[in-house]
Amino acid sequence: MLQIPAPPHIDRFPRAFKFSRGWTLAAFVAAGLAVLGCQTKHAERCKLECQARGLCTERGGRCVATDEGDCGRARACEEHGRCKLVDDDCRATSESCRSFAGCAKSGACGEHGGQCAPTSNAHCAPTEGCTTDGLCTAQGGLCIAQHDDCRSAEVCKRYGRCTAEEGRCGTFGPADCLAGELCKKQGFCTFVKDHCDLTSPADCEKTEGCQNLGTCTFVADTGKSSLRSTPGCVIGSDADCRRSTVCKERQACRKGTAKIGYPAACTR
Repeated sequence: MLQIPAPPHIDRFPRAFKFSRGWTLAAFVAAGLAVLGCQTKHAERCKLECQARGLCTERGGRCVATDEGDCGRARACEEHGRCKLVDDDCRATSESCRSFAGCAKSGACGEHGGQCAPTSNAHCAPTEGCTTDGLCTAQGGLCIAQHDDCRSAEVCKRYGRCTAEEGRCGTFGPADCLAGELCKKQGFCTFVKDHCDLTSPADCEKTEGCQNLGTCTFVADTGKSSLRSTPGCVIGSDADCRRSTVCKERQACRKGTAKIGYPAACTR
């Protein structure tokens, strides 16, 4: 009689394709597709990650990058320079960051953690953040203020924020106030807590206005604001005029009369 061989035992199937307790057919199929490397480009479940990071392809239950064009269209490319396909991710490279828009704007000319970022002080130095706010030192993928960065920055020259603290330039003492134009031009020379203020005749006497125009007398309220007191420096007497440059050079050595909208000036 003809013998019909028995069907192969389940143990003859590869271990990866065995059913086990708790597995459904759908899970078994998904696992099989993952083993076989099957993938779905521009999968619906990857839509958000595709737009944000260029991870547009579903593979093995997760969203990955498989096309550099997808990387280039993603927000992460425009915002962080993650425009190049590296393995299954969109990342920045040292070469691509040199042409990244953020290189000139914020010093993001090197690669740090897969995105464009400042990686040397030379990257920070040409930026507006360095010249204006003293953010000239590269650290941890950012340009921050350290040591003497603030001294040459605009915030020091104008506002007296000349000391670096926690990566930013701030006002932390009397020396900072004296360095700023707010002191030299408006008399904000006294350090009060975390800022510079105009508080006394001594502040007015430090100003260029006192030296040149005779505005050496301190007043607690100039009346320039109806909402609050606004201290200022004015010409208080003929003595203020006599110590000024306009007296020495133009013989304008007497206090004149104030007019509506115009403070008193030194006159002949």
